[in-house]
Amino acid sequence: MERIFVTGIGTEIGKTVAAAILTEALQADYWKPVQAGDVEGSDTETVKQLISNTVSRFHPEAYKLKAPLSPHDAAQREHTQIELKNIQAPKTENPLIIEGAGGLMVPLNDTDLILDLIHHLDAKVVLVSQNYLGSINHTLMSCEILKARNIEVKGIIFNGDPYPQGEEIILKHSGYKRLLHIQHEQVVDKTTVKRYAKELLKNSATLRSDVPSPGMVTDLARKDKQFVWHPYTQMQTADLAIPIVRGEKAMLYDDKGKRYIDAISSWWVNLHGHSHPHIAQRVSKQLSTLEHVIFAGFTHPPAVELASRLLDVLPDGQEKVFYSDNGSTAVEVALKMAIQFWANTGKPRNKIIAFKNSYHGDTFGAMSVSERGAFTQPFHPLLFETVFIDTPVPGKEEETLAQFQDALDKHQIAAFIYEPLVLGTAGMVMYEPEVLDKLLAICLKNGIIAIADEVMTGFGRTGKHFASDYCVHKPDVICLSKGLTGGTMAMGVTTCSSKIYDAFLSDDKKKTFFHGHSYTANPLGCAAALASLDLVSSGETQQRIERIGEAHKTFMEEIRLHPLVANLRLRGTILAFEISTDSGTSYFNSIRDRAYRFFIEKGILIRPLGNVIYLLPPYCIETEQLNTIYSEIKAFLNQLQSDA
Repeated sequence: MERIFVTGIGTEIGKTVAAAILTEALQADYWKPVQAGDVEGSDTETVKQLISNTVSRFHPEAYKLKAPLSPHDAAQREHTQIELKNIQAPKTENPLIIEGAGGLMVPLNDTDLILDLIHHLDAKVVLVSQNYLGSINHTLMSCEILKARNIEVKGIIFNGDPYPQGEEIILKHSGYKRLLHIQHEQVVDKTTVKRYAKELLKNSATLRSDVPSPGMVTDLARKDKQFVWHPYTQMQTADLAIPIVRGEKAMLYDDKGKRYIDAISSWWVNLHGHSHPHIAQRVSKQLSTLEHVIFAGFTHPPAVELASRLLDVLPDGQEKVFYSDNGSTAVEVALKMAIQFWANTGKPRNKIIAFKNSYHGDTFGAMSVSERGAFTQPFHPLLFETVFIDTPVPGKEEETLAQFQDALDKHQIAAFIYEPLVLGTAGMVMYEPEVLDKLLAICLKNGIIAIADEVMTGFGRTGKHFASDYCVHKPDVICLSKGLTGGTMAMGVTTCSSKIYDAFLSDDKKKTFFHGHSYTANPLGCAAALASLDLVSSGETQQRIERIGEAHKTFMEEIRLHPLVANLRLRGTILAFEISTDSGTSYFNSIRDRAYRFFIEKGILIRPLGNVIYLLPPYCIETEQLNTIYSEIKAFLNQLQSDA
């Protein structure tokens, strides 16, 4: 839930009263992590006495020090040291109001300040300012510090005698909004706090970004229906779209304040959680430096750095990076590279091998190498011919290998494109690395270009950095998107070996790779991808990936014997199974709509692929959230069983 850190421009500024008003208004929990000096009672006890609502809970201090000094000095007096690792926010379903000690630059220890504590707790800030000589300077300096550290500020609470001119100057130069002005009160009690809490909500309806402004619900849903055409949606029969106004970590918040656990990473793109501060900070910094430049004849630092870092972590053999816009275009680039490679070398080949039931995107080349079905039916006359072979699911490996060899015997094959180990849209269909290795060995032996579509499987989804890392033999070309930017913005990448790249080097300009996009190598996308790579490569993320995989394994054992569960499968953080129905496994299985609505009602975003239920959560998801998802899946299965 949202954490709001109440800090001030100095001491004795009115933070505790402001924290009490916020706690009352938002029916939030209250927490003072570091209490220094409680001779006349702690701040927690003061807030307790000022709160009327019965929803708020009060959490114990992480450090409770006797001396009324700065936290650093008070801790030294008691021969102890405050450590950020020992200050962990309490778990709560309510918003959490966190009261600081002094101002932003107050030291907690020899290295950390209150500012670092705010970052550590991943909190947003309400700044308390008081009207006295020098307060404009102190307030604006605090605002600049918060901006420099990319900490979101919800607004400013002014405390003291009215000084409209000063407040307007502060608001103008900071760009922040006034949440409330507290007048000096001789008596501050529950009645006073309740009055200010009502005023706060009345004047600052958007203080909690998951609380809608009046009329927002109907306006957003109605206007969306009026103006917007959604992907993969039959607009004639579709429910109204759910307006999402905020995302934080693994949670999404709609315009009614309802929360949803994002169990599918918002169509498989979000790796580290929504609105991740590290990614936001890097994109924000890049935005103020260079937003975009033509990439033909020009380059820029983020594009060069990203290419270098990607090649460092990608499987061996990848040596060049070509930028595009999304997963489909990354595949288009790969297919055009492969076809033109053979044309440039004077040995034209144009046949592609792909798996049946595969999906590689919605542009024409990507559709051509994807499953021919309802998605592509109107365009079949316009798609180029592809040689399809069975997916080598367990028990079918030898058949696939034989079909692959038969295709080589009958056609001049240019390339083999595949989703390594997991076919996503097909229903999270999984197969083993060993058979893929055999197919890649055949490609290598026959000079066939191997194209790994890692748009979904890249960046840790399968347990390794890339699904291709499970194999001894590596592809010639790799397509990336989705998790590339951590789910922040659209971007595609196609990487290739020097063998591919060198075939385009010539004095003959007709051998140029004539492909490009207006936003090729967009600096903002590159900045987001670089920030995401920072997070992916951290030990903490790797531990989270392992934790999710282990939790999935435990859950699999719990439902394995359920009569409606079939074909359980797991690869890394991707868990999938089929719900047995009379109509068989299909994207159009009617169980899909019932399941989707059930989980949405429970506050969980799961988008079944027909009767296939799958989980593919962001790596930041908490164990408690996973347990909630597992529990509701079991409840849904039991409901289906009882209705049968």
